[in-house]
Order: sequence, then structure tokens, then C-alpha cells
Amino acid sequence: MRFVITVTVTIVTILSSGNGLSLDIPDEYRTVGGRGTALGHSATVANNGVSSIVLNPAMLAIDRDYQLSLGYSWPTSGREFYQVGVVDGKTSKVAAGILYTGFREGFDAERFLHEELDAPIRRRGVLALAMAVGKVSLGINGQYLEGYRFQDSVNGLLGLVDSAHVYRSQDHEVIRGISAGLAVATVLSPTLRIGASLNNLANRKVADFAPRTIRAGVSYIATANGEVTVHADYLHRQRLALFDSKTTQMATVSCSILVYDVIQVLAAYGKSLAEERQELSAGLALSNDRMSISYGLRQPLPETTEAMQQSVNLSLTVSI
Repeated sequence: MRFVITVTVTIVTILSSGNGLSLDIPDEYRTVGGRGTALGHSATVANNGVSSIVLNPAMLAIDRDYQLSLGYSWPTSGREFYQVGVVDGKTSKVAAGILYTGFREGFDAERFLHEELDAPIRRRGVLALAMAVGKVSLGINGQYLEGYRFQDSVNGLLGLVDSAHVYRSQDHEVIRGISAGLAVATVLSPTLRIGASLNNLANRKVADFAPRTIRAGVSYIATANGEVTVHADYLHRQRLALFDSKTTQMATVSCSILVYDVIQVLAAYGKSLAEERQELSAGLALSNDRMSISYGLRQPLPETTEAMQQSVNLSLTVSI
């Protein structure tokens, strides 16, 4: 039996010539590695392995990998965080994956309120399962998380959530909660994939930490060996009270082109359907059967800021 173990290191930083940190939501809510930044966090039915655990768990039963992923991120703003993930699509008819996210430092409520954009999260754990039924793959995931709510003397209580499992930690409270998701995906032909996912159902208690999110996408592989791929995605994300002014509705078109055998060019354009907003992304990836390194550059709000988000993703693959 052949296993593929992938070790991934992700570096996400800011490259800014403008006014800095107007980057909508903290990176921890959405990061999917260096390629994810270059593709505008889209291509939900082209991503596989650990990325599928959150984006579309049904993909675990289509791209049957065995993958170990270790990631560390220096985000655009806020605390550094790490991710550990395992996917097993080889040893059973039911493919499974687990992804854990933790932070190197504790949450600083005072800094969050007055200085720096940060995810009010203590830890996340996501478990996903998928099974193929004929040509259709069905997936589910469940998320356990711990997030912070705290008292601001000016604005009152932030993070308006309720839970029976609340305990006080220093000057803020830690909220424990769970959410669940459903997904479907299918390979219509060797060149065409479609899928959709609904994440964070029944999330009333943890809406500010796990927003209800709908994703739908289609990926077209234009050449037999995947040298050219084109993706179209739709994202509908529930408003995050601490960061968003309204619900996010985004349509994104992205593509990847393989040139010179090992060099891949990535690009994406996203347009909001609810407001005057657009996103531009681009990147390069150098890869072969054993190693890949990718660089992504994203400008989330080009009409209001010159701030740019960059990321570097290093992936090493070992077959055993």
C-alpha cells in the first residue's frame, strides 16, 4: 500500500505600502496555505487533503490521499498559530480527516479591543468523514472550538453568544461550543468536478467564532495532465459581528497554469455580490513529485487600501 505524507509550512505576512490592516477578517478564519492565498481562498473542489476538511469534506472520498500536514503561520495581524492535520483516505471505505489549530500565545483582550485585529479563538478541532455513493461523494464535519468573550467598558459585552459551558479565565470568558457541516461533490467527467458545502450548522452559540458558510464550486481541468485548471466559486459567509459590516457574498474566478514542467502560475479575481468590493490574487508555485513551494500575493480591498497580503507555503511529500 502506498502512503503519501505531506509536511507543510505556511508563512502568512503583510506587505504594505498603504494604511495597513484593512483585511476584512483575521487570517485564522480562512487560511488554507500559500496556494489558497494565490487562488483567493477559492477552488473548493480542486483542493484536496487537509484543506478539504473545512472547505469541502466530501472531497476526501474523491482524492483518496494519506496525508500528514504540519503548518505554522505568521498572520497578517494577531497571534501566530499552528495547524496539525491528518487525512486517511486509503485504509477504509470511509475517508477521514482531522485538523487542529492552536496558538503560540494567549489571547490579549486589551490589545484586541484597541490595537490589533486578532481571532478571539483559543483552539479549534475539526473532524471530517466522507463516503462515495456511486459517483457522488457525501461528507460531514464537526467542529469543536473554544473562543473568548470579554467586557469592554465602552462598548459592553462583545461576542454575543450564550453557552452552558462558560468559565472565566483572567479578565475574559472562554466559550466552548460545537458546530457541524454537510458537503457533496462529484466528478462528472475526467475534466469536470462540482461540489457544495454548508459549514457551521446550528452555530447560534458560536456564530462569532464559526460563521455559517455556504460554498459552491466547479473546477474544469482543461488538459489531460492538469496543466491548466479553471475554477468558479461562490461564497456566502454569515456576518461576523466583531469584524464584518454585513454578510459576505463573493463570486471568485481562479486558474492555475503549468509552465516549464515544474512552474505553476496562479491567479484569481473575486467580486462581492452585496457591496462595492473586489479582491485580486496571484502567485507562483514550484513543484515536482516530492516537493512544492508556493508564493501568494493578495489585495483584499484594492479600492480602499494599498495593503497587500503575502504567504509562502513549503510542502514536502514522502511516499512509503
